[in-house]
Amino acid sequence: IQWHNWDGNTLDLERISEIQSKVRLSHGVGFGVTTYGVANAEMAVSAQCFDSIQFEYNVLNQRIIQALSKNILNTPCKYIVRSILLQGLLPSYDYVAPHLPLKLIEAVNRFQSISNSWRLTPLEVAIRSMLNYPIKADLVIGATSIKEIEEILECVAKGPLPVELFDQIIQLRSYDETLADPRNWKKT
Repeated sequence: IQWHNWDGNTLDLERISEIQSKVRLSHGVGFGVTTYGVANAEMAVSAQCFDSIQFEYNVLNQRIIQALSKNILNTPCKYIVRSILLQGLLPSYDYVAPHLPLKLIEAVNRFQSISNSWRLTPLEVAIRSMLNYPIKADLVIGATSIKEIEEILECVAKGPLPVELFDQIIQLRSYDETLADPRNWKKT
């Protein structure tokens, strides 16, 4: 069972522990949360009552994976990464997005330029970048066909990015990470 958009309310933790123990004892089902932001993810980890914690990661928002990677030895749960393709923006060259902030479009274009300079697809760079972190995580991705799943698996099979390329990806941290949060995009 996954609690979507857990807000990090510590008052929930005692009740969550009760619910989780009932679910585990009777059905062997895991209980996890979906978080937003570093503080929420770190709070979920430190609560030590979740079987899984899902958090956002992409090349324009590396804060959470970076923070959680510092303490991977004490991880009591499974990690799940979402938003790695930033709702399809990162690998797409033909997005039409008049509602997107200009700085976000600039950041996506910069990322795509880095990928192209290495003669790699943005899809491959986006996915493989996650593998450069010491954290082990499952990946939730919105594939819509077997072909897309095969492309993603091919990317993962290639392993982490070369260090020199990853160093360039790290520089994308200079962009305001709130740009990479779709909740901040104005819809028209």
